[in-house]
Amino acid sequence: MGAARLRSLDAQISQSVTVHSGPELVEAYSQIRATCVRAGHALGQGAHDADRWIAATALRLGVPLVSSDGIFAGVPGLRLETVSAT
Repeated sequence: MGAARLRSLDAQISQSVTVHSGPELVEAYSQIRATCVRAGHALGQGAHDADRWIAATALRLGVPLVSSDGIFAGVPGLRLETVSAT
C-alpha cells in the first residue's frame, strides 16, 4: 500500500467513532429483535445476534446502514444503503 493511501486510511480511521454499549443501545437492540420477531423477519432469529447489534447501532445513531448483506433488507425502521462491487 502506498504512502498516500496509508495517509488517507489513517485520516478516515481517525474520524471514526467508537459506540459504547449503554441503555439506549440495549433498548434499540431489544426493540429491533421484538419488531423482527413479530414481522417474521430473519433478523429476529437467534443466529443473527451480531447482525442485530449492527442494525441496532445504526438505529441508535440515526444513520443509514451501508451493507450488501441481504439480512438487513426489509428491517422495519432501518435505513439501508447497499453497495455494489463495481
